[in-house]
Amino acid sequence: MDDTDAYEDAPITVLANPRLMQEAISNVLDNAIEYASAGCEVTVQIRRMEDVAYLVILVNCPGIPADF
Repeated sequence: MDDTDAYEDAPITVLANPRLMQEAISNVLDNAIEYASAGCEVTVQIRRMEDVAYLVILVNCPGIPADF
């Protein structure tokens, strides 16, 4: 087992204001969904690199038109 495997199943703890985290994530997701075209997919992932966690929001569509 290497170091990355040791973190795979460990819980993720975030030291942040829960209300502000919820508001920030909600705003990003709302915008991603609102401006996504039909057929687009929004994916939310939690990724870990050693002892750092990353919230990743992926949107697989062209994005907001330049003339918006």
